Amino acid sequence: MGTYGDALPPGVSVKENFNDLKTFKIYPNPVVIKLYFEFGSALARDLNLTICNTLGQIVYTKKMDDLNEGMDVSFLMAGIYFLKVERQGGQKVFRLVKE
Repeated sequence: MGTYGDALPPGVSVKENFNDLKTFKIYPNPVVIKLYFEFGSALARDLNLTICNTLGQIVYTKKMDDLNEGMDVSFLMAGIYFLKVERQGGQKVFRLVKE
């Protein structure tokens, strides 16, 4: 269960510069082992994913060429993270809960 009012770490904003990232979604959230993505077909390639902890420290970064396979996040400790999805022309930030 989420709470409202959590502050974003330095360097992470909820400002969204996007055209096609508007439809990008992640699930399940909270996540245990594998995170999946829902997106328009134009988003299936060339995305940079960055996971930051609540202190703003980068804990994982990856260039994804095929989002259809999902992303293993089992290595993350339980807690709250921020997932930044970037591609040329925009970015979108998600609050991610790892159980």
